[in-house]
Amino acid sequence: MENLSQVNIYRTRHYKKSGPLWLIALLILSFALVFVAGDWYVCAIYKECAKPKAVANNHFEEIYFKPNQTNVNLSTNLISAYPVLQGISENGLTKNQELIVEGRYYKNETEALGLKRASNIDALLKAQGINAATTLRATYIDADQGTFTKYDSFYKGAAFKVENKVVDTFKINNQTIYYALNSSASNESATVLNFLKEVSERYKSGAIKSVAVLGHTDNLGAEAGNYTLGLKRAKVIGNILASYGIPQELITVESKGENSPAATNSTFEGRALNRRVELITK
Repeated sequence: MENLSQVNIYRTRHYKKSGPLWLIALLILSFALVFVAGDWYVCAIYKECAKPKAVANNHFEEIYFKPNQTNVNLSTNLISAYPVLQGISENGLTKNQELIVEGRYYKNETEALGLKRASNIDALLKAQGINAATTLRATYIDADQGTFTKYDSFYKGAAFKVENKVVDTFKINNQTIYYALNSSASNESATVLNFLKEVSERYKSGAIKSVAVLGHTDNLGAEAGNYTLGLKRAKVIGNILASYGIPQELITVESKGENSPAATNSTFEGRALNRRVELITK
């Protein structure tokens, strides 16, 4: 009896000493089983062991990228993967249409990376016979909008859509920008942007010290509305100049509205000359 008691005492002491070790081992084993089960679930159920696969019809785009890389990954034929490209391949575009090629970028990536992706996609389009007019864009996608996989790839690497071309109706003469009727979107005009870049370079070279921006309109519509439109046009130009490196304090912005016409408002041609923004440099 005494020997049995000693054995029980030994077992109790041994358990107390080894108990924490067994508990730790059990926890490690549990975590390992959870990880293995999760990995098997992703591979076996979602088939994401090697590369992204379709998670649902109409929700998967065949172009995808590795983080911070620009090489185009494509699992099927590019044109057949996107209905809009199929339509262009079969019917082409009208002369007033263009294909928008969107390269997407995500958290911890840059806009320049998105544009490079769009450029690489565009080159792939050309190689596969899509020779339509294209415009490249970079679009940031929030992390919760992108579909990431645990294998460091993501879906939704690109998007395509057809838009009507923006017609550049702006004209420049003697540091004056002439506008089409009711227009104020000079920030979308290559003609205007190139002119303003030249003005900023003149400032950087020391040729000019300040810029006054004066907005004008024709006399169609209410006088108050024309004043507001003239000011809006002038502010857009002033902001572009500031973005190109001319300090904001050296740029003055003013609206003359319809009150300082350069020509008669009684003809279409005269009104076209009155819709303008003047740059006065010193």
